[in-house]
Amino acid sequence: MSTDDCILDFDMQLIDLFKQMDMKTLTMKEKINNEYFRIKELLEQRPTRVELFTYMEDSIYQYCMSHAKENPFRHYLDFLNDLNDLNELSDDEKAVYKTIGRDFISLIETTDMQKVYKMPILYAFYNQGNIKSAITDEDVLSTWKEFFSKNKNWKDFASDMTYDKYLKITDKQHLAKAKTMPIKYLKASGKGFFVGKEGFALALNENLKEIIKSKAFVDNMRDVLEYRTIEYYRRRYNIGLYNIN
Repeated sequence: MSTDDCILDFDMQLIDLFKQMDMKTLTMKEKINNEYFRIKELLEQRPTRVELFTYMEDSIYQYCMSHAKENPFRHYLDFLNDLNDLNELSDDEKAVYKTIGRDFISLIETTDMQKVYKMPILYAFYNQGNIKSAITDEDVLSTWKEFFSKNKNWKDFASDMTYDKYLKITDKQHLAKAKTMPIKYLKASGKGFFVGKEGFALALNENLKEIIKSKAFVDNMRDVLEYRTIEYYRRRYNIGLYNIN
């Protein structure tokens, strides 16, 4: 090895040492922000919640999970808005941010999920991007069965659940479970966003009527639902990125 090579190697070691020292002086919020921008640079675009989850260093992600106040996944629009000088929110998102649409997105980001039962109900509202203001029993049953038939999601019904047992559950039993659990809890803890409506299983508050037409709102709702489903099954089965397709 030449003298120049030795000097270069020594210089690189010093650079690595200085980087490590810099990292030790950063606050956790700064580390999270840096991780966000690292991923943004890696993807060459602003990361979605799902992408941030996928590429985030595990140690930083675990910190986020145990510190709700600094967890960007619980308030992603707020997190992006705090970086507003860098235009991390699109103009359409800024418009949504000024409405109760922001509060609705925040609600589904933070709603308690001991079980995953709320997700198919929320997916029924999402309706593949054409958000519905109210969902019928048929909407609930269709999305519910589609959700739990994928990826062995049916295991979430009971600790001793088998696929044969799952197949024997009647539509009436599925619908009863949906109404007595997630639908009931969304009405009770949904901060007034979920309401009863004659002829429907569940409806959205009238104040969301125009907001749900916004593409920025639709995109954020989809991203939250995908992330929450992925994160639930990561915790449930202690796995990484969960295939929800």
